[in-house]
Formats: sequence, structure tokens, C-alpha cells
Amino acid sequence: MRANFVLSGVAAGIRRNAAMTIALVLSTSIALAFVGAAILANTEITKFKAKYEDKINVSVYLCAQLHTGDPNCKHKTTPAETAALQQMFAADPMVKSASYVSEQEAYQRGKEQLQGTTGDFLHPGDLPASFTVKLKDLQKDYSAFHDKYSSVTGVGRVNNQIDTINTLLNIIDSARWFSIVIALLVLLASVLLIANTIQVAAAQRKTEKQRQEHEALAARIEGITLTFAVRVGRGDRLYGSVTSQDIANALVEQEQLSIDRRIIQLREPLRQLGMFEIGLRIAPQMEPKLKVSIIPGEGSHVGEETAVATE
Repeated sequence: MRANFVLSGVAAGIRRNAAMTIALVLSTSIALAFVGAAILANTEITKFKAKYEDKINVSVYLCAQLHTGDPNCKHKTTPAETAALQQMFAADPMVKSASYVSEQEAYQRGKEQLQGTTGDFLHPGDLPASFTVKLKDLQKDYSAFHDKYSSVTGVGRVNNQIDTINTLLNIIDSARWFSIVIALLVLLASVLLIANTIQVAAAQRKTEKQRQEHEALAARIEGITLTFAVRVGRGDRLYGSVTSQDIANALVEQEQLSIDRRIIQLREPLRQLGMFEIGLRIAPQMEPKLKVSIIPGEGSHVGEETAVATE
């Protein structure tokens, strides 16, 4: 029953509040779009890592003729040192494969990458020879591999290509977390808006129901005439009076209607015969009037004083 009441209230509230309904739909759609984008970004980043991580290699650069940029280099790597490195790679359990890139190959690659006049300043021997090494487990073994070979004679530096890619991944990852946070905030705002819509609709439904009840009560009150038969003395003086509490009691007894006596707009008790209209303030700006008829009861002396005067 309560669920039906709430749902009917929500439906009525949505019909009456088109702007709130549109805002609710838009904010919820935006929140779901952000959540979907965050999930998609997370999936794509995971796929990117899984696809390229196995293809990322470690570069072990040897000492070139111009080795001033490599503090580890004291002289150009000799053929004997190069051969020793090849043997170390072959015997190393961390290494899956290792291929040698000569100075001439490095020079050709440099010329291809530095096109135009910049490449003209490049000469054979300026770029160092290197080994392209593929590790069995890049994430697990790279630190140990780096520490092991960085201090080997003839090695200028050890560079992991994933460091460059990680910069891009970190940017993408930051964007992913940003989208997740924004999605959660917008989703929270949507939930709060939905809750507020339900509360407003339920409150409006309750107010509407109360208004209908008040209107029905007002229509009923307008047709009521309460009769009080009271004892009257000489000169039509009442013994006692009719109070708001008397009116409330009479409504229960005569009309089976229970109300709070404080809503009866009676400034002072009624102390004379006649017909009176009394307002009942059942709601703001709603004050129906009932009629109160005060008539002589048994044992009254209506008109006796007048009769005595005539005699």
C-alpha cells in the first residue's frame, strides 16, 4: 500500500515538475556515460599493456667514440668487451634473447630519424652500438638486470623502453581515474536528485491528499447546524453559556465528527438565544462556517418578565 502511494506520488510529481524530470534524466545519462567511459578506458589500457608489454625490449648501450654523455664510459667499448657481454646474455637466466646493433646500423637508423640538414652532422661512430635484450619477465627482472649490467665494463647505460611508454600510460591512467571520480560524483548527484524527486513528489502527494480531505471536511461543515437547548431565565438570560468545547462535544454527539476545539473561531462564549455562524480554521485560508442555534430548553421562562410588566 505504501509503495503504491509513493509510486503514484512520484508519477504525479514528475508530471508537475517537467524541469526536474528533464534535469534528472540528463544528469543520470551523463553519470552513466562517465561510468561507461571510465570502464572503457580501463579496459583499453589493460589491453594496451597486455599487447605491448611483451614487445618492449631493454636497450644496453655500449660506449661510443663520443662517450662524454655517459659517465660510466672511460673508453670506447672494445670487441672483447662486446663478446664478453654476448656470453653473459647467453648465460643469464633472465634473458630470453639478445641481438646486437652495430654502430653502422645505429648510424643508419639515426640518419633515417634525423632527416634533412640535422642528419648531415651525424657521422658513423657518433651513436653507440647496443644490444636489444628481451627479458623473460620485464616487470619482475628489469631492476635486477639494470643493476647487474649498468656497472659492467663497456656498458654506457641500460635503458628500458617501457619507461617512455609508462609516461603515456600514467597520463592515460590519470585521465581514467579522473573520469571515474567525476562519474562517481555525477552519479551521486543523480542519486540525490532522484531521492529529492521522490521526497518532493511524496510531499506533494501528501499535501494534495490533505487538501482534498480538508475540502471534503469544509463541505461537510458548511452544512452543519448544531442545536443547543439551554435553560433561559427572565429577560431571555441564559443560565451559563455555549463554549468552543461545547461545540466540539456537540459535533461528536450530533454529527460523529471529532475536531480540535482550538480550531473553532469563537472569541467568547455565546450567552444569548439565536442563530450564529462560527468559523472553523481547518487549514490556512480555509475556514468553513457552521451554524449554532441556541433555543430555550425545558424550565425556561421565556417572555415572563414581559408578561409581568403588562399586568
